[in-house]
Amino acid sequence: MFRKVKRTGDYMTKQEYTDSMIKKVITLATKEVGYKETGNNITKYAAYFDKEYPEFYNTRKQGASWCDIFFDWLIVQIYGKELALKVLNQPLHSCGAGCSFSYSYYKEHSKKPAIGYQIFFKDTKGKIVHTGIVYKVDSTKVYTIEGNKSNQVKKCSYNLNSTKIYGYGCPDYSAGYKKDTEPEKPVTPVKPKMHDYIVIAKSGLNVRKDPSDKSKIIRVLPYNSEVLGIDNGTEWLKIKDGYIFKKWVKLKYSNDY
Repeated sequence: MFRKVKRTGDYMTKQEYTDSMIKKVITLATKEVGYKETGNNITKYAAYFDKEYPEFYNTRKQGASWCDIFFDWLIVQIYGKELALKVLNQPLHSCGAGCSFSYSYYKEHSKKPAIGYQIFFKDTKGKIVHTGIVYKVDSTKVYTIEGNKSNQVKKCSYNLNSTKIYGYGCPDYSAGYKKDTEPEKPVTPVKPKMHDYIVIAKSGLNVRKDPSDKSKIIRVLPYNSEVLGIDNGTEWLKIKDGYIFKKWVKLKYSNDY
């Protein structure tokens, strides 16, 4: 099963991005099950690389064994040309269509399977000769989708301790993830502090509906009366029911700030 990761807002965490990309690759591989080569190792997968992306491999690949070509094709379709090389950790003009070379390119390898890993098989002499993609793992078996299995794309399964299994390559499915796509942690706004003011206008101080001397007068504060207000950095103070002109009041306590 794919690991479920709690979403935060509308962005993806790195793990969530990785899981979503693995799911896309597996979904595409599943759709290809049943595809058969049209001649001796003649496939649409090799045709794609030869025509659309000839610099991916060291030579043209139509007619070559295509199990690894199938896996690479899946990655390119989902990630695009540039990122696919990062997922597979391969250079341009690589020998990655060969299973042993493909295995050697990976930075990380594993003896245990996981969904999305590239599985590699060996012959009786221990040479890597075949490959596929892991789409499911349970307590006893690993389940794969393999290209060029009986000349087609086919689902298979093996005991976890099968002597046919050489090991697993670990693609970097996080390739393309950008940390800066995560939003910054929200800053908790600081609630403005109210201060105690004294009215110094001899004739009283108008309380206006809005911070403007054109705004409607709500009431008048008497001289020397006290009022709680919030200083928003303008010439007006916000009080409970309106605004007052800051020049006509003074702080009751000089240590308010």
